[in-house]
Amino acid sequence: ALRSVSGDAGLVRALRIGMMNTTTGYGFTRPPSPLERASLLADTRVHGLADYPVIWAEDHDDNIICSANGHAFSVAASPRTIELLEWVNSGETSNAGALMASYSAVVEHNGVEFETTAADVQKILEKLVGLRALVIAHDAAAPASSS
Repeated sequence: ALRSVSGDAGLVRALRIGMMNTTTGYGFTRPPSPLERASLLADTRVHGLADYPVIWAEDHDDNIICSANGHAFSVAASPRTIELLEWVNSGETSNAGALMASYSAVVEHNGVEFETTAADVQKILEKLVGLRALVIAHDAAAPASSS
């Protein structure tokens, strides 16, 4: 029976997501629910949490599965998106508008053209704030600035 289901791509994907959520949820079976989605203004300062990184893995159809604090989501596997996630994991601080400008672009990777717009970057940032993987910085408590 195990041999017959082990080749099932849906099962493999579900197991991968479960492993990622357990890892980023630090073993909690019921991590805190996401916060309500809030719009980030261009001048909103945000910083990631280097001690609690977002992880990701390749998925099908040129997407990646990301997991933060026990919750998975899927985004386009654009190199710009991956660079944005690496920035989030650095723990640095920046304005949301600067991130939207820096990480939006049209790039080709492995023969696939990815267009990441400022609105796409904003949605990812807002998703990460909702998952508590990206924090709105308050000047007195924010780590050292980078942008």
